[in-house]
Amino acid sequence: MTPIPDPGQRTFLTLIIWVCAMVLAIVASTQPGGVSFGSVLITAMSLGVAYAATRGLWGLVGEDRIKALIREVQRQESGGKRKRESAAPDKVETLLALMDEDERQAFKAALRAQILNTPMTRLQDDGELDMPTSVSKLL
Repeated sequence: MTPIPDPGQRTFLTLIIWVCAMVLAIVASTQPGGVSFGSVLITAMSLGVAYAATRGLWGLVGEDRIKALIREVQRQESGGKRKRESAAPDKVETLLALMDEDERQAFKAALRAQILNTPMTRLQDDGELDMPTSVSKLL
């Protein structure tokens, strides 16, 4: 069974299913003659069918479906990160492509000098930039 894509429709159908199950359970339990095996059986079956219908309606049948949904969300999140990360290098590549070789070398030398000579960005032993962690280190 394919889940209905619109969450509003699924919510409405879920509400109808559970209201019908509850009405059936109440009617079965309020029969004259008290609570009997038949009324308990009808109540249990109506709640079981409502539970199974809800799981089927929301596409939650089996752990494989849940795992597939988790993988889909993770894939979408990582795809979004890749899109954001790839935008900046494209701009740099475009800028470098527009420069001739002399301009590229001058740009790289100026950038290297700016990074290495700025007091707030010193290189650590592992080659990473040492970013200031307090205002006093900025001054």
